[in-house]
Amino acid sequence: MILLRQSTVGNFLQSRKDYWVRAQADILSISSDELRMTALRMKDGGKCENPTIRRLLSNMRLISAYNPESFGRKLAKRHQLFGQIVRFGIPAIWFTINPSDPKNPVVVAGVDIHPHMDRSELNRLRRLHAIGNPTIVAQYFDFVVDSFFTKLLWTDSGKVGILGEISNHFAVVEENNLHMLHLHGFAWVTGNMNFTKLQDRVLADLDFRNRLVTYPQTAVSEVVDEMWAEEYKDGHPDLDRFMDNPNDSTEQF
Repeated sequence: MILLRQSTVGNFLQSRKDYWVRAQADILSISSDELRMTALRMKDGGKCENPTIRRLLSNMRLISAYNPESFGRKLAKRHQLFGQIVRFGIPAIWFTINPSDPKNPVVVAGVDIHPHMDRSELNRLRRLHAIGNPTIVAQYFDFVVDSFFTKLLWTDSGKVGILGEISNHFAVVEENNLHMLHLHGFAWVTGNMNFTKLQDRVLADLDFRNRLVTYPQTAVSEVVDEMWAEEYKDGHPDLDRFMDNPNDSTEQF
């Protein structure tokens, strides 16, 4: 239903004024050989040189730009991103939000879990439940994304979020083969320092370079779960022998 409603917008715009009249005339004026040659040229990475076919392609993209998951929709989003870059400059931060839906208690609420289930059976049950209930998956995803932007990123609010003071962001939602949602986005830092000038300052200012290197070192941490490591070693008694003699054959591993 959503697909039909959104594609109807493109069809409505197409039918107004003289779009459709010109499209009819263009269709009647080109031959199948011209279409075939243009398709082969574009398949090899070339551009469409026929102005009539270019107009038809523009008309098709006008319709598909409102059609979710279509190539035209992807182009429309790409043009929006280009517009943001023209206005705000090159984005400084690229981020991905990919919630672990099958493991979230909100998504898998109501799943009948038996104590005798092993991990593979439990993961399979969780995936089936999440796939079979796309509404709760979408609601959970919307809650996570909204919390990220309003409570962590603080875009265009004058507040400093987890990525600094952000003036603008742009993001698109995708889904994987299991219909689990994830989001890819860009963020612009307030002031949007020119990266060429940043490189010049890093090369010229030793103190600034040291502070720049120290910052990510303080923000990133690596932690080893010693309890889990001991459990893994207990379940793999040959691991100690392999670590003592790493040049031995490792086929059994």
